Amino acid sequence: MTLYVIQYVALEGTVIDKSSRADPGQLLKSFDPEAGDGWGSATFTDILDEAMIFEDLTDAYREIMRVPVKRPRRPDGKPNMPLRVFTLEVVPVEKLMRGGEKLMRGGT
Repeated sequence: MTLYVIQYVALEGTVIDKSSRADPGQLLKSFDPEAGDGWGSATFTDILDEAMIFEDLTDAYREIMRVPVKRPRRPDGKPNMPLRVFTLEVVPVEKLMRGGEKLMRGGT
């Protein structure tokens, strides 16, 4: 079974929650779409063991596309998908490991 993580690539829009910052290559650690009155909050990590793990691609993409109940629409009327402010890539966990060794910074 292939497991997946969500990896940060770049920032594409305006981040409302200034604590939702990441460096390229970091992995999604947590995401609360309801935080910040529905603007969402995400944390990222360098450590693979701390990252959110998804059992299939569909679950990972559902997480990226999650819409808060508190604020389902942006002021422009489009769906509010807080994680879409980031360019993200869904990556197989095995791609971040080589011979059982974690390649992420901080990994052991």
